[in-house]
Amino acid sequence: IAGFVPALLFVGVPIGTLILVAGSGWRAIFRPLRGMDFVWILGFFLLNVIVTMGVGLLITSLFETVANPAGSIIAAATTLEKVLFFIKAVIQLFGEELFTILPFLALMAWLSGSLGMGRKKAVLLSALAVSVLFAAIHLPTYEWNVPQAMIGLVPVRLVLLLPYLVTKNIWVSTGVHVLNDWFIFGLPMIIGSGAE
Repeated sequence: IAGFVPALLFVGVPIGTLILVAGSGWRAIFRPLRGMDFVWILGFFLLNVIVTMGVGLLITSLFETVANPAGSIIAAATTLEKVLFFIKAVIQLFGEELFTILPFLALMAWLSGSLGMGRKKAVLLSALAVSVLFAAIHLPTYEWNVPQAMIGLVPVRLVLLLPYLVTKNIWVSTGVHVLNDWFIFGLPMIIGSGAE
């Protein structure tokens, strides 16, 4: 349960900063979910599964890889701990969306506004930059295996950013991210329990 504190801070600090910077405009990225948004969530989730599997196969064929420690944590967990893990993951993944989307918007505004860069180029460069940043914060998870983190996570993060670019709604990209990680960590658990 104490593990919820860092996850809540990971969400609370960026939102607090956004409110300080944007004032009442902070709500702009939090749009109500509509029926079509659930279609987007499912569609981008399936696309992300395909991309994740593709880059996973590429990485394992080219490099020595390190398993995400969350898999072994879940395997050794009690039922209650597993439930808490998946609940905490929702908060953590929402934080990861904030950690990616807020710098993306700031960088894009700076490139297209202050530097006068074309909007499409600014979007592409900003998306690539925050995807590299996203991969970099996962380096400790993969024991500082740079090729695994960069080649594995940059394309996945780019796909996870697409739902926000299409809908301008952080709840949609968060929904895709949650489904993705629940699938990655939940499927082995379901298969393992079925095998028993």
